[in-house]
Amino acid sequence: MVALQAATAGAALLQVQVHVGEITLLPGALQDQALPRVAVQHPLPAAVQEETLKHIKYHQMPIKKKNIKPSIMEKPHTSDNNGTSTKKNNLAPPSQSVNSANPGKDTTNKEKTGKSQSIKAGRGQSLEDLFENNLKDIYSGEKQLVEALPKVAEAAYNEDLQDAFREHLEQTRKHVERLEKIFGRLGIEKGEEEKCLAMEGLIKECNRTIEEFEESPVRDSALIIGAQKIEHYEIAAYGSLCELADVLGISGALNLLERTLDEEETTDKNLTDIAKDINDEAFEMSQRESSSSQY
Repeated sequence: MVALQAATAGAALLQVQVHVGEITLLPGALQDQALPRVAVQHPLPAAVQEETLKHIKYHQMPIKKKNIKPSIMEKPHTSDNNGTSTKKNNLAPPSQSVNSANPGKDTTNKEKTGKSQSIKAGRGQSLEDLFENNLKDIYSGEKQLVEALPKVAEAAYNEDLQDAFREHLEQTRKHVERLEKIFGRLGIEKGEEEKCLAMEGLIKECNRTIEEFEESPVRDSALIIGAQKIEHYEIAAYGSLCELADVLGISGALNLLERTLDEEETTDKNLTDIAKDINDEAFEMSQRESSSSQY
């Protein structure tokens, strides 16, 4: 390190320390007074002196201040009547700015919201609506069953099973009439009710059985299984409707629904009794076929 010292008018000293390009200076005002009187205590090579003076002149150059624009998120200061500095936010809230830019958009959103709410209200959220919707669902299922049962009865091999299917067809027609009475008493418009998808699937399963099996006791067993699936669905549907009608205090509808529920349970029990004999016949037939195939 080499020290350069100079006396100023006020007897102050300017020290310049050279550390491989690093220079420590006094304030600019002192530098202006001290530079003309620089006395090198230890003479430096000319090249070093020249480089040192360049660094001194560089650090004396005025610094240009950048004109930094305030951020748009900053809130400008204003003064109120009392001279107190306050902040004023020129930015509108997001909801106001969007509405002002698109005045018709808010109205559209409100219309959509109102429409969605009306749709939800139309679907029904009350116990009465639940009761009505399930009435219409089983009504659709019963009407599908009226159309499907003649084909199932004709496909049966056992006479008792044929009679059971035909008898239940007549009962199903009465079930449809009872549901229509309930609609009339409660002022429910049948309209174009939604199709009962559960019943549709169960009927398709019965039709598939008719196509896959030849006329035999085995087919009858398969038909009974399909028919009892339908009966169990109806028992669950009417049982739930009876409970809802009881809670809602709809005694007239409850009486009609309970009569139908009793008939569905009776049909299911009759099918179980018929199945015992038919399953035995199907088993014996399978045994004969397996024994004949061995010879």
